[in-house]
Amino acid sequence: MSTGNTDSAGVLRTLRNRKRSRGFTLIELMLVVVIIGVLSSFAIPYFQRFSSRARRSEINQVLDKMHVFFINAYENNGIFPDPGGTVAFNPPCTPVAAGFAGAWNSSALGWNQMPFTFDGGLKLRYKYVVNNATNPPSMTITVVGDMPGFGPSLAANSALSCPGNYSYTEVINGATVMPATEVPAM
Repeated sequence: MSTGNTDSAGVLRTLRNRKRSRGFTLIELMLVVVIIGVLSSFAIPYFQRFSSRARRSEINQVLDKMHVFFINAYENNGIFPDPGGTVAFNPPCTPVAAGFAGAWNSSALGWNQMPFTFDGGLKLRYKYVVNNATNPPSMTITVVGDMPGFGPSLAANSALSCPGNYSYTEVINGATVMPATEVPAM
């Protein structure tokens, strides 16, 4: 009988198959890395756009509350509320680790008269300047900060005194909100 011969040939084949199936080949690993790279090249820009839109909605939320407050004050009194000094950015421009938000300071000069506060941290910084000497009175609202996908954060310049790669400026003349200026434009 030749059963002994067949068994030894089967054992050899099994050992050879085990050796082949021990791990992945270099080609298989490189193929996986290429696939992950291609998928991430599509996913990262979408994530950055999504993050920018979320920060843009933060701007809308904060400015809507500021518009209601200041325009109501103007319509009731004919002037904007005087903050009593220079209003600083809120949250402050102190360095915060990337991806973390600053805390809203509702007791800061100019912000303590606001009838609202914001829950959670804000990713952008807000500032306003009132000019009641003009006719009609005007005010400028400035928003600065970092937007994902807009390039590296720029050092603080003398006009804004707060670092970031994005700025939004809006002027309110009396009860009229003028078109905003965004750098870079969204």
